[in-house]
Amino acid sequence: MSLRKYLVENIAFLRDNPDKLKIHIVEGGYRSRFTKGYSFESICPVRFVIEDFTDEPDIVAHLLFQWIRINQSELMTNIEKEKPTFKFEAEIIDNDKTDVLFELELTERVIIKENDQGVFFFDYPDEPQFTQTSPSTQCELFDNDGNLVATWQSVEVKNSVALEMPLPGKRNGT
Repeated sequence: MSLRKYLVENIAFLRDNPDKLKIHIVEGGYRSRFTKGYSFESICPVRFVIEDFTDEPDIVAHLLFQWIRINQSELMTNIEKEKPTFKFEAEIIDNDKTDVLFELELTERVIIKENDQGVFFFDYPDEPQFTQTSPSTQCELFDNDGNLVATWQSVEVKNSVALEMPLPGKRNGT
């Protein structure tokens, strides 16, 4: 779900005043690597403002974290502990209203495929999702001759998740 749609659907103030939400992409860019394919990544530094907001900015922050959890989960695994997931600013208009600005950097993978006729198609795979890791199981390792060389019980880590990277799907005739 798009960020705009999510915010408007889930924040009562924006449901009643959707025109108070302004979203801008500032100095966006693209990144690609010297690989066999033509795929790339778009980088979108997003700024959004909620004008004349009458609720707590923490409501927006909480909902933004929930959206990020599904749509840009890598922001939640920030290795740079001192770097915030997103930034905010506020301009106090009066005792009841605030203009609140949030800034975050979003990315999107763009997979470009060529079909047998030489036609190129764009695909936008889903974002990686975190899933619960597998429970502890009995494991066996065999050599190339079929001899059992090791057995062990895998570790079960409580509250652990794995990141699943969805592959681009087939669509648009590819």
